[in-house]
Amino acid sequence: MARTSITNCTLAVVLAGLLQVGPALAAPVTTHSTDFTGFGLGSVNGQGGWSVSNPSFDQAVVDVSGNRVLRLSNQFGSGSFGDQPFAPRPGGTGMTAGDPTNSQPQFFAGESSTGATYNRFIGSFDFRSVATDASDTGARITVSPDNGQGGRQSFAALENVAAGVRLSTFDINPLTGAFIGPQTIGTVGFGQWANLSFEIDFNNGPSNDIARILLNGLLVSTINSWENFYSITQPLLHPNGVPVQTLLYRISGTSLLGAQGFYIDNVRVALGNQVAVAEPATLALFGAALAFLGVVRRRRRQA
Repeated sequence: MARTSITNCTLAVVLAGLLQVGPALAAPVTTHSTDFTGFGLGSVNGQGGWSVSNPSFDQAVVDVSGNRVLRLSNQFGSGSFGDQPFAPRPGGTGMTAGDPTNSQPQFFAGESSTGATYNRFIGSFDFRSVATDASDTGARITVSPDNGQGGRQSFAALENVAAGVRLSTFDINPLTGAFIGPQTIGTVGFGQWANLSFEIDFNNGPSNDIARILLNGLLVSTINSWENFYSITQPLLHPNGVPVQTLLYRISGTSLLGAQGFYIDNVRVALGNQVAVAEPATLALFGAALAFLGVVRRRRRQA
């Protein structure tokens, strides 16, 4: 029994040393959640932290069967960024989003070079087409994790086509920073509610951030973040990289007069940190340690 206890104690020490691969990570912090309950009908600008400074955009809080939601359409499209519809930007709109160290880093997720407190961004929302058939073909908006000023790190487009709401995204060529796509990632029937979510893990260094897009909880796309787009094509504008904190609902492209667009509800953004996992080399050491301890125990039994 004494020998077994010593061996188990040794095993515990080895496991503890190998599994301590990083510091304790903070739990996810929900920064905002919106279901539009209590919002007034009409423009969402200024309600619950939402903002859209250009009055030309077709956006409004509306009542759908007793439930208040946000309706967006591309009746007016623009190539702008900062005046588009934004979900609440924690801490306000006056911060320096490109360098949160000098403002409020606790409201950003990004690589450590950006000064952000967190390295994981999660954003999700429910959506459905206003139209219940193909009569609103061409209605289109895009949604992106954003730094609050138009600095995006991923992309999903919602567009009505003959078969329903087509979802698409763009990847980034890690060598050139050029966009690759669009890539269709799913289709949702007209008039059906669905959930779309982004999960972005920011890792220090180039070409290693991971952006995932899920539809109704199922993974439909794993792509690069846009870190190489900024480092290759805009190195002077974003020398430290681009952190994110909110969702940008952008209405760009061709204006479609009479477009009905989409309903948006249950918008949620959370910032947190990735769960620490053992690296391959650590796992190899872990396996070697177990094998060694197994040999020691066998020898002691034989003795």
